[in-house]
Amino acid sequence: ERDCRKFMGLCKSDDDCCPHLMCYKYGWCGWDGS
Repeated sequence: ERDCRKFMGLCKSDDDCCPHLMCYKYGWCGWDGS
């Protein structure tokens, strides 16, 4: 299983982020509110 980006980790899409995180437009992972 691939590593996922944790909170404040850099990302290009939501798929880069760990569960319950989303890729914000600024290019980092943040809580998706769920």
